[in-house]
Amino acid sequence: MAKVKIQGNASGTGILTVTAPNTSTDRTITLPDATGTLLNSDGDGSSLTGVGVAGITSSADATAITIDSNEQVTMGGTTLYPGQGNTATGQHFENSGTGYLSRTGGYALGLNRNTSDGTLINFARQGSSVGSIDASTSGISIKLGGTAAANALDDYEEGTFSPSFGGSDSQGFTVGSTQSAIGKYVKVGSVVHFHLSINITGSTPTSQGLRISGFPFTNNSATYAFFPIGAAYKPGNSTSLWNGSLWRMDKDGTTCRFYVIDTNATADGNQAWSGSNDEYRHEFSGSYLITI
Repeated sequence: MAKVKIQGNASGTGILTVTAPNTSTDRTITLPDATGTLLNSDGDGSSLTGVGVAGITSSADATAITIDSNEQVTMGGTTLYPGQGNTATGQHFENSGTGYLSRTGGYALGLNRNTSDGTLINFARQGSSVGSIDASTSGISIKLGGTAAANALDDYEEGTFSPSFGGSDSQGFTVGSTQSAIGKYVKVGSVVHFHLSINITGSTPTSQGLRISGFPFTNNSATYAFFPIGAAYKPGNSTSLWNGSLWRMDKDGTTCRFYVIDTNATADGNQAWSGSNDEYRHEFSGSYLITI
């Protein structure tokens, strides 16, 4: 085609006005006072500014997105693998499906599910689901080893509690003073693991049933829980019931009772701790089920 030459009379930016054929509206093309390519012969408009792509709006003043010859996409920086052996920030996605995200001073990925409880992240192997992270109004649950409700781990908690001999009525002892009472627990799902240590001085065993109360969660109502005696301080108590004895947690309760296997019955303070000393300490650990 013939060349068309527009020549201005002075230096500076020139403006070419073109009338749109359908609306008769004047459109302008600004020509810089410099040598450069506005539009390549193959239609590539990469040199043009202010020319958008439908659905994409940009006001960036620097390179925001780079798509390289390997069809890898990098955003918010120039590092291909941000956070992988470096402290660079940004996002990078390979054409194989792998993504890398890195941010300073905040979480790099935020996920939200509206309207209903259910899967937030799904994990698959060869196209088949093998697990998930689900979201609900009460928190998240992780499905491990399968996708059924029975595979969901939805509760974990650590904490302390204050055990006592019998609680407010101090059954099993007339308590002088409590030197120490320490209990720690870890709850995973419906299982509570605990360890406790309790020590009292200036106290006297009584004929009431000996028990320790104050456990952090209620044992389920289906069965008792049994725990070995553990360590105890009992100088001079040669006739105490230590052989064949253990602690039994009440059904649907938070109290353990001193239980003698030989007689299939609970024991009182005098039976469990005979003797004249007035310092009593007991330590034991165990696990029990709760209803969730």
